[in-house]
Amino acid sequence: MSIPGDSNLTVRQARFAELYHRYGNGTRAYGEAGNIAKTDEGNYPSWVTVEAHRLLRNPNVKEEINRLIGDAQALASMTVDELLDFHATVVRTPVGEVGPDSPFCEEYEVKPDGTVKVKMVSKVASSREIARLTGMDSPQKVEISAENEFLGMLAALTQSKND
Repeated sequence: MSIPGDSNLTVRQARFAELYHRYGNGTRAYGEAGNIAKTDEGNYPSWVTVEAHRLLRNPNVKEEINRLIGDAQALASMTVDELLDFHATVVRTPVGEVGPDSPFCEEYEVKPDGTVKVKMVSKVASSREIARLTGMDSPQKVEISAENEFLGMLAALTQSKND
């Protein structure tokens, strides 16, 4: 079975590439992508590492990992205004308008009964990021000056000492 829109990868290969990009660890990516049970010691069986290495040499998988790296680099090169616009759009976009190709879609699943499960970028996290980028999360600065009061008290003390 191949993933929609990309006949070069199976669903498991695409998931492996995504997890490898996220973790940078082929064994973990292969284990999670294939739902492989860990041993009693908490590790994946040794054959998982062998299979992960084999999959990392697959040209289509390598291409997908490079595409994911390119996407991440493009996102990282956003200007502050672009980043603010992205997060503002996340906050304003209803989840019902998020499809599988949306930049806000993290998970998209059509269930056997026809219902759709969508997980989108967190609106709360985007709101926090907007506050951080704009300084709205910084405490208000209050200037306090006692200079005039201090000078007045000093003058009064000096006056009373001279009297």
